Amino acid sequence: MVGVGALSSGTGGAGPTDATMRAAASKFEAMAIGELLKPIFDTVDNSAGPFGGGAAERQWMPMLVDAIAERMVQAGGLGLSAPVQQALQRVQQQNGAQQ
Repeated sequence: MVGVGALSSGTGGAGPTDATMRAAASKFEAMAIGELLKPIFDTVDNSAGPFGGGAAERQWMPMLVDAIAERMVQAGGLGLSAPVQQALQRVQQQNGAQQ
């Protein structure tokens, strides 16, 4: 998982790499898709389903939503990761120009 620390530390003080920014942008897109999917899964009545709902299903549901969101990003997503990566690169270039 790519966190803020990974972006700020980068490699040897030279800033984050393109791969790090791409991973962060993909992770951001997966998080955004997950937030869009949560209300859908919250409104589904699972009590009549094959597993019967219950407390265990409610506990595992956020992980299922995250996994679905990550797979959606791998399949092309909503197109958010490319603009986010470009924004990260612009910020890095501006920070490099200021130093």
